Amino acid sequence: MTLVPQNHKSTSDAARKAVAVEVGLPEGCESLDQVPSSAMIPKFFIATSLLQEPLEEVLRECRPKCLIADMFFPWTTDVAAKFDIPRLVFHGTSFFGLCVAASMRLYKPFKNVLSDTEPFVVPNLPH
Repeated sequence: MTLVPQNHKSTSDAARKAVAVEVGLPEGCESLDQVPSSAMIPKFFIATSLLQEPLEEVLRECRPKCLIADMFFPWTTDVAAKFDIPRLVFHGTSFFGLCVAASMRLYKPFKNVLSDTEPFVVPNLPH
């Protein structure tokens, strides 16, 4: 959680640390790449949802013009609506990654291969 221009770092850092420990993640585990095992990934997503109240407290204090949130924080849509500010979605992976995922869901090109190691073309993408 980053706030500009005031950047209430102490508030956001304290909130992240508290929710991580609350759900059983190791201290300092503040991003998905820091989760020590795949078994703990669900705990990480639970922890992110617990950031809603601390975010609302900060928004009451800072009164920003908009909220830019990672796509993995869907609850921020409701928060932005509550504060009557626009929410912009940030996708850290990339738009190309979203296109690949959509094409995989829609066309299921992996169903036409004989093994997990056989390459295949993802439809409707440059190749």
